[in-house]
Amino acid sequence: MGALLAKWTSANSYWSSFGRVQSSHDLMVFMQSPQSRTYVGSASEFYGIRKRPGKTYPNIPQIPLEFALAMQHNKDLLEHDALKVALVRVCKLIGITLTCHSKRIGSEKAEYSQVWPPPKEYMWALSQIVSVT
Repeated sequence: MGALLAKWTSANSYWSSFGRVQSSHDLMVFMQSPQSRTYVGSASEFYGIRKRPGKTYPNIPQIPLEFALAMQHNKDLLEHDALKVALVRVCKLIGITLTCHSKRIGSEKAEYSQVWPPPKEYMWALSQIVSVT
């Protein structure tokens, strides 16, 4: 797993960060806006969510419920970690892209910034962290 995270630096940055990612309210506002992407920044990371061109999003009303269910399911984690898991689950549900860009040493020149959807060869690893199926 360590070698995988060393190769997939955006996932390493995302899962090891201490910043706060987008909340369910942030997602609702974003999905109802004409924007195609939005970012939230922490001290060392930028978390981005992006709509896919030409895609419609019928699951928008489910965002708060799905977010709350994911938070409840991961109640044993620290809140900021449970938020990260919930964000990945909801991004999968509604079909948007989640990215993480880090300013930490070793992450500045990452080739791949997506956390969701992951590269196909990394899907097995993400399934070990959070239920994605």
